[in-house]
Amino acid sequence: MATGPPHRYFQVLVNHRAQYGIWPLDDAVPGGWSPIGFVSTREECLVQVAELWRDMRPAGKPDEDGGGAAGWTGRVAAAAAARPDAVALSGGARLTYGELLEGARRLAGRLIALGIGAEDRVALYLPLGAAALTALLGIALTGAAYLPIDSLDDAGWRDLVIADGGVRAVVTDRADTLVHVDAHVLTWPDETETDTGTGIAGTDAGAGAAITAGDEVVGAAAATTAAAATTAGPAATGRSAAPVRGPRALPFDAACVLYHPAERGSRGVVLEHRQLDALLGEVLPVRPGDRVAVSGRLSSEFVNADLLRVLHGGAEAVLPPGAADATGAARDTGGTGDTGAAGDTGGTGGTGDDHARPPAPTCSSRFYGSLETGVVCAGRRALRAGPGPARTLIGPPFAGCRLYALDDDLRPLAVGGTGSLYVGGPVVARGYLDDPAATVDRFLPDPFAADGSRMFATGHRVRLLEEGVPERLDG
Repeated sequence: MATGPPHRYFQVLVNHRAQYGIWPLDDAVPGGWSPIGFVSTREECLVQVAELWRDMRPAGKPDEDGGGAAGWTGRVAAAAAARPDAVALSGGARLTYGELLEGARRLAGRLIALGIGAEDRVALYLPLGAAALTALLGIALTGAAYLPIDSLDDAGWRDLVIADGGVRAVVTDRADTLVHVDAHVLTWPDETETDTGTGIAGTDAGAGAAITAGDEVVGAAAATTAAAATTAGPAATGRSAAPVRGPRALPFDAACVLYHPAERGSRGVVLEHRQLDALLGEVLPVRPGDRVAVSGRLSSEFVNADLLRVLHGGAEAVLPPGAADATGAARDTGGTGDTGAAGDTGGTGGTGDDHARPPAPTCSSRFYGSLETGVVCAGRRALRAGPGPARTLIGPPFAGCRLYALDDDLRPLAVGGTGSLYVGGPVVARGYLDDPAATVDRFLPDPFAADGSRMFATGHRVRLLEEGVPERLDG
């Protein structure tokens, strides 16, 4: 994202977490950032960052930025164990938290037996339903990052995302369509308990392994198989050996990789556990007994946000009657994954248990955000003034999030001025998957935080209103 005149010089900066950024040379260096001594054009600075920043996982201690070693996954597993008869999902299927946790632990054992752990990526190729919700939690319990793909997404886009995401495994109910994939392919639900895959030959030694939230090791068979895969090295697996980790996820570990299915050229966005902790704990809290309507495709960022907040809050996801059934069999919901709805999307569910309070609005209604800002970061409301189209006002920001309306020189706008919107705070993503240059192009040092954090350049044009609220001008 260009800032200032095209001839302006920039310098490369680094913060205490070994994250890189670039900044105009003639502007004061933001607090928490230090120059590395490289000064050149913007383009040359981006090239330099791409050379330097090979490992994009932030440096940090396990207890930094909240969440601890257990984080949201540990809280979900503990809450599910405490309330096993509570309903986790209804509508097209019915699933209790006890059933959810049992299935998730079983899948986690299978994955860990294959050596899956922290910073690995596992594709979730299923329709929205009970099987997908269980698999999502199962992947999270391994410490790996999940990458959602809906079974209604076309095969070309599916293959592109699997390849670009560098996944080590795919969890799916249609393994016969993935024989060409260079990864473990696990059938789920697991009645057949078979793995396939052309690039890696794997045995499912951990299918029956017991796993407890927070354990460092899960089952003797799983641990033995995982250790063997690591010591065997690249010659045995066809890949570089990945470190074997227990199911504890640290705050800086990747939690999920999301792509925007409507944007074929979009990059995968990496969200870490600390960002999900902030999103679920402060931005989108729900409570046991709450019911959240969830509809659309599993690849939609808003569907993922709704599923995650249901799990985190011990609430109930209410699917439309046409959603996947308890076995994961796909039935077309007619959903589009649209993230631009401005009004509430109700949802009635379809079981006799749906007499409780009406479902809460989904994350696609009344919220503003993007993949790069943890899906949602602020409220959004439409203001009608006359016969023309409604004006879109952004705000207020949710807890911990910050909205900046800035000019081309990254200075705050005066009232009535127009510029671009930037987002700072704990929900700002790690960046684009394995693409440091694209990351520093859009994730800038935050000059208003003084703590080495970053802000995301949304690219949205805004006007600053008298009350300090940004009005979006481009959609």
